[in-house]
Amino acid sequence: MVSKVVRQEDGWNYDVRRVNKRTLREHLPSGDGETLALVCRPPAMVECMVCPCLEKMGYDLNKSCLVFCSTSAALRRLCRR
Repeated sequence: MVSKVVRQEDGWNYDVRRVNKRTLREHLPSGDGETLALVCRPPAMVECMVCPCLEKMGYDLNKSCLVFCSTSAALRRLCRR
């Protein structure tokens, strides 16, 4: 799981930063047709950064990516790709 943490707690041993291309490449395997990416973040971040990066990593967004969006309009935009 890759996430943006608002505040670092004592004892937190994980990244505290915005999700970006480097973060995804460090934490996710390349898309191989067997790996499913589950994405749940603000629609703009999913549409403008996460999905394009996953495609570059070899993910077929129609078969290997499940996106949870907060609005149905955002989901429709993503599904038109």
